[in-house]
Amino acid sequence: MYFLFIYVPGFMQNPKDLLRAQLTQAVEQFQSEQQGEITLYAAQLAPEKRPWRKKPSVQDEVFAKELDNLRQQKSEPQT
Repeated sequence: MYFLFIYVPGFMQNPKDLLRAQLTQAVEQFQSEQQGEITLYAAQLAPEKRPWRKKPSVQDEVFAKELDNLRQQKSEPQT
């Protein structure tokens, strides 16, 4: 079985463009038929990005603990 895709400009539109067209049509219809008022609000600012911190894995914790043990052994006087 073979499928043939033929590109026709304007036939397959972006879904966002279709949604924009539907919303524009709905706004115009609401304003003309029902004499309604439409209030546009500014978009909210995106929250600031916080610095990403990696949660230490079990291996990282064990490695850090082992380094601390080695430092303690090194700092203790050898007898």
